[in-house]
This record gives sequence, C-alpha cells and structure tokens, in this order.
Amino acid sequence: MAATIRLVTFSGQTVTPKNDAIVYDASVGRCGVFYGCDVTASGNTIYVSSGYGMIRGRFFEVEASTLSVTLASTDTLSGRLYVRLDLSNLDSPIQLLTYTGSSIPALEQDADANYIDGVWEMEMATFSVTTTEVTGLTETYESITDNGTLINALRSAVGGVSFYGPTNVSLTSPTPFIIPNNYRGMFAVMDSNQANNGFYMLYCTGSGGVNTKAVSTASNITINTSTANRLTLTPASGSRVVIFINASGRVTV
Repeated sequence: MAATIRLVTFSGQTVTPKNDAIVYDASVGRCGVFYGCDVTASGNTIYVSSGYGMIRGRFFEVEASTLSVTLASTDTLSGRLYVRLDLSNLDSPIQLLTYTGSSIPALEQDADANYIDGVWEMEMATFSVTTTEVTGLTETYESITDNGTLINALRSAVGGVSFYGPTNVSLTSPTPFIIPNNYRGMFAVMDSNQANNGFYMLYCTGSGGVNTKAVSTASNITINTSTANRLTLTPASGSRVVIFINASGRVTV
C-alpha cells in the first residue's frame, strides 16, 4: 500500500485555520498579547481594554469588556483572569473568564491542543477579592512586541501560512493597496536585511474606513489611510518588503 502525503501549501489546496495555527504555533512559539488588553479593576469589576493577541497560534481580538467578580463572604479569596481556548466547543471556542477561590488551580493546557481539538488556558492577570473589592490586580500575560523574534518567525513561516495576495511586495515608491470592506488581518514590513521591521494589525469597516494599529513600528515607512478602502505605504529610502498575513479578504495592488 502506497504512503499518503499531501502538500498543504500548494496551488489549489485548502489551507484551514488549523493548518495556520499549527504553523504559527511552531514559528512564533508564544502565547500573549500584541496590542492593548490593559486590565484594571474598580470595586468588584474588572475592566479589559480592546486588543489583540495569540494563543497556541490562534489570533484573537478582545473587545472592551467588563467582568463582575463575586465578593468574598468572609476571608480574602484569590482570583485569576484568563483566556480559555477550547477547540471542541464550536459555539464558544474562546472565552475571557474569571476564577475565584481559596487557591488558584493549575491552568488546563493540552500540549497537543491544535491537533486534538483540545484546551489551552492563558492567564491574563491575578488578583485578590475581599468582602468589598478586587485588590492587588497584576497583569501576568506575555507582551509579544519584540519585532526581531516575531517578524523573523513570520518571515520563516511564509511557505506555511495562508497569505492572500499580494505577498512579498517590494516597495520602492508609494504603493496603494485595495482593502475590502470588513477586512481583518495583519501585515509585516521589513528591510531586505530584516532590520527596521514593523508589524501591524489591519482592518476595514463596512463603510470602507481603513485602520491600522502598530504592534511594532517600521522606521522609514509612511502609512496613509485617508482614502476609503486604500492603504498607501511609502518607503522613505531603500526597499521595503510587505507581507499580508492571515487575512479575512483579498488585498490587491
């Protein structure tokens, strides 16, 4: 019987979110926050600002959220804010949750979560709960902002991630990209020598408003989003390479 093997990243093949996650997880190898997700507390309420992150190679977005915490009846309790990824839960595969108790249990983390539709929990913050308020809140998530590690990992993964054209576009002059309505994705900007790299979140509203948020900023590159459905990138000097990543729509020049 002949062995069966399939080349996933090849013309005409379907690259699934699972395929993407496996490559991202192996390449980036970290769970944490790219941007935002600031955690604060007042009274018995925890506030989380909007932001973006990655958990086991899965890109996620947090909308500004408030979570009510049940106060302790007598003794002070320990608490945790965490992200729960459960790939077997088709209705709610990711949730932002709190836990309080006399002690904090170990996080549930399946090493093979991406392969077996398992669970991975990522801690965002710890805190204490008294009879009157949440106290001692400390953010504990990893901040993934070092562009050397992240951008070079993405560059090495070009052959195994779902890229929607154009990819590896070399910029030598102002270049406008057409961004479709409701687009959500990312793009990386880098020099040929991998110096002065930048990594950006990119999204477009239903009415054509284009927005970017920098995780790390590339030097000598100007970003213009003043025209509807247009992202114009202008290199100040030399050539820059742009790669669009994990997009929810097709970007064209």
